[in-house]
Amino acid sequence: MRRDELSQNGTGRRAVEFEKAQTRHGFDADLLANAVQKLIKEEVVLGKFHGSTFTPKAYTDAEANKVDGFFEANGYLTATAAKSSGLGLKDWAAQRKASGYNLVGAFVASHLVDSAMASISDALAGDGWIDAQPLLPHALTAADASELLLQLSSQKKLPSNAVVLDRVAASSGFIQSIAKALEAEVQKAAEAATKKKSGAKKAVEDEDDDLHAKKGGKRTKGAKKKRGDDDDAVETSRAGNAESGVPNDAIANYLADQHPDLPIDIQDDLCAKVQVLLTAMVAEVAEKLRSTLQTKQNHHFGQADKVVQERYERLVLGLRALEAAKLQESPLYQHLLKEVVLEPCHMLIALRLEEAGALQSLEKLIAAEGAAKVESLSRLAAVLVHKKEAKDAKEKSGKSKKSQGHAADEQEPTVADVSELYHAAVGDPVDKKKEKAQCWSQHEQEHRSRALTGLA
Repeated sequence: MRRDELSQNGTGRRAVEFEKAQTRHGFDADLLANAVQKLIKEEVVLGKFHGSTFTPKAYTDAEANKVDGFFEANGYLTATAAKSSGLGLKDWAAQRKASGYNLVGAFVASHLVDSAMASISDALAGDGWIDAQPLLPHALTAADASELLLQLSSQKKLPSNAVVLDRVAASSGFIQSIAKALEAEVQKAAEAATKKKSGAKKAVEDEDDDLHAKKGGKRTKGAKKKRGDDDDAVETSRAGNAESGVPNDAIANYLADQHPDLPIDIQDDLCAKVQVLLTAMVAEVAEKLRSTLQTKQNHHFGQADKVVQERYERLVLGLRALEAAKLQESPLYQHLLKEVVLEPCHMLIALRLEEAGALQSLEKLIAAEGAAKVESLSRLAAVLVHKKEAKDAKEKSGKSKKSQGHAADEQEPTVADVSELYHAAVGDPVDKKKEKAQCWSQHEQEHRSRALTGLA
């Protein structure tokens, strides 16, 4: 065997493979292996025997010196380079007591990381972002950069406003600026959420009304199944709307326009961070919208309630005056209804459906809840539009006095029932006012009746 292949005292400069030596010199492989192991054991030859390869100590030392020199010169060491010295990165760093960070595929010296940290701090101080991979040696991968940021974050060495997005470090202010730039989308999402919640609430109320309308308050099998389907739909809707309601496409379009250099592979993580802020923003705006709407509705209700209370007194006094003067069939009766009942009736119906058209609102009420539930409103509306009065007047012109008297008898319940119709249309506030009106003294009522009779 040549001395450059296997040298005594380990002065050889390269590893020797016995299979090649056997082929070249015709040695028996087993015999040669036993001989080498004996020489190593007796320290006649310095080196390591692994498998069918003998590696001289001089070769190992030379490679180790080469690896150490590369690290000293460049500040990093890859796993492949460390393996050439017969060690893994972790073992190599432990033996050399090197100061640095053990990453996925490399070991980086502390001074290189300190330099990268300075650039990261500057970028985050300006509410920006920075890709950590270009700050490291070109031999290091994106996985190494991501691992470095994770280690720095766990050691709390990154700035307090840092948000780690894979290999990118972004400031919290940068993420907030993205969310703030999407305020228009937030407003749309909040309005949609408010309408959706109102619609869902109304649907539940309508369903509850339908259930209460059934005999004995029992649900039918179909109703129970429908409610179960609705519950499943609500759960599915919540699962699908876990985010803010602002589409990720809106975020992606903004990033493409304003930050085209941002690595595209971290945009999903960035969108998730932005969505957290957008969800809070949408909830805040939606709450303000609901509060504004509630205030507006309360204001409208207060106005309607005030009008109802005022008109009720006039209605009671007017009806009593007409009754005392026996003028129920005169034009004064229709004039009283126009002046007293029409406006509050319109206000109450409009308040219910947020519309100004009483007839259209009444039609929607009938279609939504059934004619039975709005019978009092229908009867009151019929009186107000004078359909029944016009028909009665036409019939009176061609009949005898007896027929006229009979027609008056038929109309009498309608006249007497106007107050009750009004009560049914306006609800509890009117009933309370009615109780108050009944407490008035008889003397005061008679006095006002005489006054109105005199005016008539």
